[in-house]
Amino acid sequence: MICFKYKILLFFSVLSAQFVYADDITKGLYFYSYEVNKENRTSLRIPVPQNISLYQGFTISFDLMIRDELQNFGYIFQMIGKNNTGLALVVSDLREPEKNVLSLIIGDKVLIPFKGDEITDFEFDKWNTVTISFSEHAISMFVNGVKKEYLDDYDNINKFDIYFGANDHPSLYTTETPPMIIKNIRLFNKENKEIRYWPLDKHGINIVYDEHKKEAAFVLNPKWELDNHLIWKKQKEFKFLSHPQIAFDKEQERIFIASGNEMMIYHIRSNKLDTIRNIQGTAYRNRSNHAIYNGNNRNLISYNLSEDLSLNQLTEFDFQLNKWNNTDNTIPSTYYWHHGKVFVPEDSLLVTIGGYGYHKYKGALMKYSFAEKKWKEVTISPAIPPRYLGSTGYLGDGKLLYFGGYGNESGEQEKHPRNYYDLYEIDLFTDSVTKLWNMELPVNEAHFTNSNSMIIDKETGSFYLLTYSNKLDKTKIQAKKFSLLSPKYTLVGDTIPYIFSDVRSYCDLFLGTQSNSLVTITTQTKEDDTSEVKIYTINYPPLNSADVFQAEHKRLIPIYWYFLVVVLLLPVLFLYRKKRAQTKKKKPLVFTQDTITFEDGNDETAPVEVQISSINLLGEFYVIDDSGVDITGNFKPITIQLFLLCLLSSIKNGKGISSGELKEILWYDKDDESARNNRNVNVSKLRVTLKNLKNFEINKDNNFWTVTFDRAVFCDYKYVLALIKKIESEEIIRKELLNKLLTIASKGILLPNIQMEWLDSYKSEYSNLIIEKLLQFSEYEEIKHDFSLVVKIANVILLHDNIDEDAIVKKCYALYHSGKKGQAKQNFKRFTEDYKSILDTEYKYTFEQFREKYF
Repeated sequence: MICFKYKILLFFSVLSAQFVYADDITKGLYFYSYEVNKENRTSLRIPVPQNISLYQGFTISFDLMIRDELQNFGYIFQMIGKNNTGLALVVSDLREPEKNVLSLIIGDKVLIPFKGDEITDFEFDKWNTVTISFSEHAISMFVNGVKKEYLDDYDNINKFDIYFGANDHPSLYTTETPPMIIKNIRLFNKENKEIRYWPLDKHGINIVYDEHKKEAAFVLNPKWELDNHLIWKKQKEFKFLSHPQIAFDKEQERIFIASGNEMMIYHIRSNKLDTIRNIQGTAYRNRSNHAIYNGNNRNLISYNLSEDLSLNQLTEFDFQLNKWNNTDNTIPSTYYWHHGKVFVPEDSLLVTIGGYGYHKYKGALMKYSFAEKKWKEVTISPAIPPRYLGSTGYLGDGKLLYFGGYGNESGEQEKHPRNYYDLYEIDLFTDSVTKLWNMELPVNEAHFTNSNSMIIDKETGSFYLLTYSNKLDKTKIQAKKFSLLSPKYTLVGDTIPYIFSDVRSYCDLFLGTQSNSLVTITTQTKEDDTSEVKIYTINYPPLNSADVFQAEHKRLIPIYWYFLVVVLLLPVLFLYRKKRAQTKKKKPLVFTQDTITFEDGNDETAPVEVQISSINLLGEFYVIDDSGVDITGNFKPITIQLFLLCLLSSIKNGKGISSGELKEILWYDKDDESARNNRNVNVSKLRVTLKNLKNFEINKDNNFWTVTFDRAVFCDYKYVLALIKKIESEEIIRKELLNKLLTIASKGILLPNIQMEWLDSYKSEYSNLIIEKLLQFSEYEEIKHDFSLVVKIANVILLHDNIDEDAIVKKCYALYHSGKKGQAKQNFKRFTEDYKSILDTEYKYTFEQFREKYF
């Protein structure tokens, strides 16, 4: 465990970070301007309380940035009153400071003009603070602290809304949106009390709520700056004829990609690409990545790790001469695939740890001293079992952190390797190893392994790394933020598609210190040795969806309506349960091997691992089209909701969802016409997204929106429901059907990564159904003695409720009586820990008492 002193230091680091960390978060609403068509420009409508008028006293304040683009004229905002009177703030060309760059106008009358040279630091791509105060006979305007006034009568405006950017007002509409970013909109009443505040950071879908009254402001065509902390952006993609060597310079934010006698240098901040050709010499042509940047000497290092330490090699690139001091162009054998590596600047050390080669997992740490120009090998096993795919980071003061990986205690590939989820600190001065913590992976979580590097944030007491499933070829990279103090983590950012073909794949994570962005680099080498390199970035620190999206706020229904509904439903519920109890019968269990066919034409023999034409809702949401392309990323937040509402309701009731229900859920804040327009636009977008899923259709029938698809399109959720219905409809229960049900259901719970209030009922109904039916099936005598089947049943139940007592009894009983007594005890221990964590009370039995009671 982490020592007490280390905990104290981390605690105060995290505490102090709370005061500065928020400054690293970029926020604001980016307005699409002349770079897009008029209908795609951004609009923000701010509602103002009805009792506010300009004459009575009113103030608006906000932060403004004008982007440096070819055209920057437009309406920053318009205040439009009930009688169609309007007041506007207009920006003109900042490149002409001797002219008016900001003008407050009513009609065709300029009330307050600001020339560019009258405002302090009013420049492109810089934040400015604008405050405008109104009283009956005066308007005061402040820009970056510079004040101007209009002291005369003007048209009063009351019962008004404020439109930033474009607006579709019937009389005073405009599409002339300047290229701007707005944040921190504040409204003050006549007593100068702040009554509304929209930071414009966290947001909903086309809606954002203020911090005081949860008042909704409405957005069209938004681009949120905060989303840059959630969404990975693909910056570049390259193809090479052979495997390249890749390194990153964090200070100048350059990515070096060396291949043959060329080197590409990609600059993150400027998106610029340089190429050095006709290089003399060559980097070592390892098929794994054996390159690193030396920040002390500002040069590039290529190295080759051999089975014999004395044969290790290292070459440096001279940027003055464009030359490697190595001429060996052969492809060396690779003994250390997917090892971790860091450069230690204080001692000018290259350090590598772990790796894999020739059916062996490595348990060695190697250090190359640039001062002494020699290698040293340190055996760190058994303190750290041999492994590869572990993640390494430099903590400072001569200490490394090393997390996770895949291997085993012996280092021999054939002896049951496994995933590790442990964190170590390695002292490079003493070569000592301290285990900081170990994480038990939850039973409902898929195993993962990591990028070769991690990013350590000592200020927040955390580290970041990339994770992905190492048991799948087609997987996704997901960044995780781990605590240094304990085995806890959160998911951050969205996902990156990734093909993991073991030693032919590579992904790594870096931090650019100037642009404050995380950089992901992936490499995929094909069998013909051609390689694809992809570069992605995300703003640092990365956030999760809860940090970005606001909770939806709806009007509260009076509580007496709930009581009325309960009173009316109680008799119905009583009669239903009584009838269900009378009709419920136990079926005989018979195992047969004949072909499975459904009477309704559904395909019972659908493959478990579906590659094409599939809609996957269990464990993870993703959609594969008819060509095998993952089109999940083409969905927008609103079209995902629309798609799922139509799909789930169609599966549930066969007729879909009504237009009225869609409006109530997705566009409750709009009138009927506006809701209809939004619905039609998004249905059209959804059809375009699904155009290559040709056997899937979205239709409208009698005001109900429904989806239809035939057996050519596989949906795991629908398939599970059909299997349950099939099992219950037959006179016998067949083992192949039950096993197929368990296989598909073991993918996970329904849509775990999508959190919507309307979705909760679908999730709970599905979980309750799975638990009820599987417990029912497990009661048959024939199943009780099929321990493998019992464990499968219990595992699926525990996905939905990890403290289900019936399930853990059955699982531990089956494991114990099949000779796996240690596993039984380990599963019981995990159950009691979860029980304590969730219910905040100790489980009533020890393992021995539990065994005596139930075994």
